[in-house]
Amino acid sequence: MKLFKIKKIGLWLGLFCLAVCLLTIFMYYFVTSRYGIGADFSTFWNAGRALFIEHISPYDSLISERIQTDLYGRPAIPGEDQVRFAYPPFSLIIILPTVLMSFAWADAYWMAFNFIALFAAVIFAFRTVPRWVLLSMVFFLPISRSLILGQYALLLGTCLILVYGLIGRERPASRFQQFLAGMLLAWCLMKPQLTVLFLAFFLIHAFRQRYWFVYFGFVGAGLALGLLSFWLLPGWVAQWHALLTDYVGYVPIQPLYQVYASGMVPIPWDNWVGAGILLLAVAAVVWMSWKWWRDPKFDALLLMSLAIFGQIISPNPKSMISDQILFLLPLLIWIVDRASRFRWEKPFWWFLFILSAWITFIIFFNGQEPLQAEATLPLVSSAWLIWVYLIDTKVLSQYKGGT
Repeated sequence: MKLFKIKKIGLWLGLFCLAVCLLTIFMYYFVTSRYGIGADFSTFWNAGRALFIEHISPYDSLISERIQTDLYGRPAIPGEDQVRFAYPPFSLIIILPTVLMSFAWADAYWMAFNFIALFAAVIFAFRTVPRWVLLSMVFFLPISRSLILGQYALLLGTCLILVYGLIGRERPASRFQQFLAGMLLAWCLMKPQLTVLFLAFFLIHAFRQRYWFVYFGFVGAGLALGLLSFWLLPGWVAQWHALLTDYVGYVPIQPLYQVYASGMVPIPWDNWVGAGILLLAVAAVVWMSWKWWRDPKFDALLLMSLAIFGQIISPNPKSMISDQILFLLPLLIWIVDRASRFRWEKPFWWFLFILSAWITFIIFFNGQEPLQAEATLPLVSSAWLIWVYLIDTKVLSQYKGGT
């Protein structure tokens, strides 16, 4: 039986690699060799080449200037996004297969890898996901933006979906599955400001389910990745800290809850309204946490409230669309959940998530990403959260099956 499982896993991995290779070739000849995309991936690719080929710190000002020149055609001026590499060194391991490629081939591979990985993760975690979700998922703006720019956010969202597929709601998880889930959670530490709330959810869930090997995988992989970072770049912590300090200096600090408040009332009342919005978000997280602790069927609602809270307190509202990939997991949980009595409402909400962001983006686009587009999905998610809780709560509470 074990041999059969190993062969089956090997077959699926082989199909995954074949799909990535074929899509890489397609993306190169029809996309990346013709159009200059992958601006954020350029940062990772240059950082990876510096570390693995040139043996230069990816945080070095020389590498930052090289990245800026690739993007702007010149070094960045004060006030512009400095597009510096701002992740731990271990995050570049995933870039390693691309460092010997030209940028066009590397970007094609990165797009193909992320695209196939996301779809594989969704199918693995949600075996009954509707076809209309799979066929339209690429149009979800956080996914589209991440694929075009090549950001890490999509990969992190994919990892969180995989974790849910391994140890999600009331699913019996083997020790290997638990350990693997813990390793994926450790990998997600590369961007804690995006993933920390979801990490806390899964670690608490593992505690409640007595999935102790999740902790073994999380701690073990965390230590291994930390040691790997020191092996690749001794003294990286000080360099990383200095870069993050500079990053805070040139990135505008304007959380979305304050943006909403400023759009509703004039100064100085916006501070009071902003505090009220923040208080409501905290109350929603606390309430959903209590409901979820009593009944795991509230996992989608809790995850959505965590995603909304994380988005509205994020200090930089100018690059958040890709980070809103977090809204995908709770939405998928709800769509495939047999507990829900809804039918037409599921595609309605799904396409509302897709269309609302694109419509806002197109209406307010003026050569730069409009702030209105980044503020849209948290509002739609809040409406979804309220609607599902008020209408679907009894069904969720009474349902005794699984997803």
